[in-house]
This record gives sequence, C-alpha cells and structure tokens, in this order.
Amino acid sequence: MLILLTAVLTVATAYAQSVDDPSRAPGRARRALAATQKYRDAGDHERAVAVLTETLIDHPENDHHLLRLHLALSLRHLGRDAEALEHLNLAAELEPRSRDVQLTRAGAALATGAYGIAAVALEAAWRLQPEEGPALLHDAVVARLLADDASGAATLADEFLDIAGQPNVEQLRTVLTAAVYAAMPALARRAAERCITIHADDPEAWILVSQARQSVDDLTGAAAALEAADWLRPLSPADRSRLGDLLFAAGVPAMAAAQYAEVFGTAPDGDQAERLASAWMAAHRYDDAALVLQAITSTSPNARLWALLGDVRLEQERYAQAAAAYRSSLALSSDDDIQARLRHCEIMAE
Repeated sequence: MLILLTAVLTVATAYAQSVDDPSRAPGRARRALAATQKYRDAGDHERAVAVLTETLIDHPENDHHLLRLHLALSLRHLGRDAEALEHLNLAAELEPRSRDVQLTRAGAALATGAYGIAAVALEAAWRLQPEEGPALLHDAVVARLLADDASGAATLADEFLDIAGQPNVEQLRTVLTAAVYAAMPALARRAAERCITIHADDPEAWILVSQARQSVDDLTGAAAALEAADWLRPLSPADRSRLGDLLFAAGVPAMAAAQYAEVFGTAPDGDQAERLASAWMAAHRYDDAALVLQAITSTSPNARLWALLGDVRLEQERYAQAAAAYRSSLALSSDDDIQARLRHCEIMAE
C-alpha cells in the first residue's frame, strides 16, 4: 500500500484497568461484584468467572453492565478474548455511556481482530470524554482502516484534524492513509499543509508531504518535498529512487537520472539499468544511456535491454550498431516491432 500504509494501533492496557463504581449496581449485582473482587485481587480469575457467570445465569433479572464488565476483565486475563467481547457487547447495550466498557471492549475487539467493533468502541469512548484529547479518535481512524472502512476512516480523520492542535507525524500519516484510500484529495492536502506548518524541520514530515502531493498527482510538488527532506537528512535508497521516478514523471529526466545513478551505483541490475538508461535517453544523453546498456547487456543480457540499446543507437543514427542490438534482442525473444526496426536500420545502413 500505498501506501499502508504500514499503520500501528496500540490500546493501552490502562484502558481496561479502570471500572465503573460498583456502588451504582443493584443489590444482588453489587454483592456478586464484592464477592468476586477478592478472587480477582488474588489473581484467581477462574473462580471470579465462575461466580459471575453463575450470577448471570441464575438471576438474569439482575443483569448489569458492571457484571458483564468484570466478567470480561477476568476472561481477558485468562486469554479468552472472544468470550470477553461477547459480554462487552452486551454491556455496551446495557449502558452505552460507560467509557470503561467501551475501552475494554476496544481492547478485546482488537485482540480478536474485530476491528469494526474496535472502531465503534474507540469512537464512543472518545465522545464520552473528548476533553481527554484526540488520541482515541486517532486510534478509531486506524481501526476503521484495519476494518477496510476507508470512508468511515476518512470521516473521522477529517474530524481529528479539526480538533488536534499539534498532531505528530505518525498521526498525520494515518490521516493521509485514510484520505488516499477514500479518494479524498482535499483531506490529503489538509494533512500536507498541517505537516508543513507544524513539522517543517522534520525530514519524515517532508516525506509524508511528498506522499500526500503524489496522491493528488502533484508530481512536481512531491519531488520538491522529497528534495527538502534530502536537505534535512540524506534520503534512504528507496526514497531517492522514488525521487528519481517523480522527477522523470515530472519531465526532468536528467535530474531523475542523477538520482538513479546515485542510488543504483556503478553496477545496477537489469530493471535499474533500464530506468537509468531510459532517463538518460529522455534527456537526450544518448552516450550515457549507451554506456549503461552496454555494461548490463555484457553481464545480464535480455531482449528488452538489447532493444533499448538499439533504440539509443537509432536515435544517434548509428544504424549498423542499432541493427546489431536489435538482432541480439530478437535472438532472445521474437517481436514484430523490433523486427520492423531492424529492417529499417538495415536499409538505412546500406
């Protein structure tokens, strides 16, 4: 993925450690909670599960979200996340205003890969206490992405940008990922603008801006952002290669070739040699292109590279050399277009 991103979601275990006040529960439920608290405190979660399950079965009229929540907490300690999630879903129906239920529900949902439920729970938890900051809303965006809900992710990402005062680069990367997957260029531009405003001295921010601009087909702007990142810190080989691709697509092949040459070195492989030679050729630097292709065809010949060398020699009007290159290409793979070019060169060479 694009882009995909490559995004990471962590729900802190502290989310599940806080529970609602048991004194709010009705009598029988409150007594069951008190009776099982000593087991939970001692780490005997099997016994706690048994007592709470028996209470729910024998006295369904006393069903309460806190019973379900405490049962789910013990089940999670035992590694029984799927069962815990069932009880947490019921707890959320019984009391949707319980932030502790929603946060614990999000943790269980993530543990079982139920990302859609996790997204709903994280968003609900944030809306119950938005003054805690936008981190949960960001996590809800990531969960939406993991659930393949690009539209929902982008809607939440747009809201996140509205309320997040100083989002970090990784949070902005999440917003951009949502924008790209949901095909929302305006959101991608907003993420890029915020990145430049807040993190102008961070090379990772400029790399993100480059991705944002590329997503809206601003190839020149994407290349410029990568060049800014390179000024702050030398680009990785992958990013320098992408800079070459952007410069080539933006119509400056000589600059693209310079980037390719730096990252590919003196012994490029076949695909790298083709990209480098194509850039030199587009820049009308035919001798440079020929040097690259002669070197690679002497060690790793293939039909495409021989044909490209033939094209270079044809541009130089060196018809005999072009014909020889086309013959080498045809010896490896038949191609009607190459055959036609060969006949043309043979006629011109006479």
